[in-house]
Amino acid sequence: MKIFYIIMLVTSILFSQDNRSFRTDDITPYPDQSVTSGIQYQYLGITKSPLSKVVRKVLLEEGTNTSCGYCAQYNPGIKQFMDQHPDSLVNVTYHVYWPGNNDPMYQANTTQIAQRINYIGINAVPRVDIDGIVKDVWPLTPSGLNNVFNQRQDALTNLDISVVDEMIGEDSIRATITVDILEELPTGNYKLRVYSLDRKIVYPYAPGNNGEKEFEYVFRRGYPDMSGTSIPLTVGTHEYTITYEREEIWGSGLIYTIAFVQNDNNKEILNADMSNFYYLPQSAPLASPQNNKVTESSSVILSWNEAVNADKYRLELSESENFTEYYHYSNLLSETTYNLGELGESKKLYWRVKAFSDSDSALYSEVWNFATPLNKPYNLDGEHLTDKISLNWNDFSEYETGFVIERAITQGIGIMFRELDTVNSNITTYDDNDISATGFYYYRIKAISDVSHSAYSDSVMYDLKVGVEEVDLAELTFTLDQNFPNPFNPVTNISFTIPVERNNKEASLIIYDMLGKEVEVLHQGELTSGKHQIQFTPENLTSGIYFYNLVSGEYSLTKKLVYLK
Repeated sequence: MKIFYIIMLVTSILFSQDNRSFRTDDITPYPDQSVTSGIQYQYLGITKSPLSKVVRKVLLEEGTNTSCGYCAQYNPGIKQFMDQHPDSLVNVTYHVYWPGNNDPMYQANTTQIAQRINYIGINAVPRVDIDGIVKDVWPLTPSGLNNVFNQRQDALTNLDISVVDEMIGEDSIRATITVDILEELPTGNYKLRVYSLDRKIVYPYAPGNNGEKEFEYVFRRGYPDMSGTSIPLTVGTHEYTITYEREEIWGSGLIYTIAFVQNDNNKEILNADMSNFYYLPQSAPLASPQNNKVTESSSVILSWNEAVNADKYRLELSESENFTEYYHYSNLLSETTYNLGELGESKKLYWRVKAFSDSDSALYSEVWNFATPLNKPYNLDGEHLTDKISLNWNDFSEYETGFVIERAITQGIGIMFRELDTVNSNITTYDDNDISATGFYYYRIKAISDVSHSAYSDSVMYDLKVGVEEVDLAELTFTLDQNFPNPFNPVTNISFTIPVERNNKEASLIIYDMLGKEVEVLHQGELTSGKHQIQFTPENLTSGIYFYNLVSGEYSLTKKLVYLK
């Protein structure tokens, strides 16, 4: 009976592992072709610390992918285990190229990630190795991982290691790694490996198809390359220094450094360490109003998100994108909002936020801009004559350069306004001579200038509908259709429906790349309820996969499109 239960247990474990995502290519030998450069070494002298005082920090290496369903299932348990050992566990996650090769964290450094997973021998995900010699730990539960962790932490080591980061300028990090060899190392091929990691990456959408949006301990780059730096076997304290730049593709996450010593003969890791997280305040992500948008009101409140390691902020505004002169700047603020008050109509300003830490170091955010709205036209009216509809309105702005007339023709299925014409600012009347179709004719007007526009006027409607049964607008639901054609070049159509409860409310349709970066805004502003269609013609995009996101109030839908250039 005992044999039966053992067989069942082993079968269960093997079956669970077989459900993972396996590589379809052969694992090739470790092909490190990186160029060695940039690392400095210094011998500091002899130390005689007893082995009993050496603290072993265990290195956990995970393989995962944003399109791996079982990764999404097991990652919460792995993260729970990591969080249980913040001071004695060093973590690094490699995003591999299967089952979905569009994982953006793999695409950020395909060469070095391939080198490391070949060196380890990762052939399925999810996968966890511990200290280089405990391969493919299973089950991937906190208790299963903890058993292996305890065994490795209790193993004696004759090598201590520490990592300290400091900020150099605004975008470079200098890591100082101290390796303390307490007893001469046995014969072996010992390498110091130094990696930069992103502590946490959060996407506005799931970049793969397993639903995950948040990723931690993400590998970014190895220094000076993935083969590492040879260290001596002799007793003593040895210091290594490397300086690296934050790369733009990494985004605004918290970058820090880990280091470990590994024997390439048997791949055992002798010890590891990670830097503290306090080397700089991160730049503050700007939040509202959105970049390059017209605000809803001429009274403006600016807001931004908290910056990691920052406790104070200074807001700066200018009428120049280069901030050659300041329109306004604040004292140091502890809050992340600032009320500018009434600015008047058609005012365009550039703004940025500087984040400060206790050490008075600082980083600037991106530069965004906004414009206040024009005063909207009012008293839109008119009359239906025999062969035309004649409109008139009142001007209420001092800065407009013209008016945009929009029209919608519907037979009760929803209102979809389209631009009809534009007239100069000295004209406040318009004749629509094309009224051959039957249906309801809706009109609305907005004022425009070089930097801004107004909200829409109240709409007016004229009934030219004959013999058509009306459809209940209340039956409309919030939908986002798949773009057509898809893949596409040069143009595609995106259709969607706005329900009646969001009539004349704010809505946005925005295109994002695979890293979650906004690449184009197709619509931002009020929309009427009904069916809408917008054409998307990319101008400066490369071929690839993109996402389009429709948001209106509590509603949000996202779909994927493919652009082939």
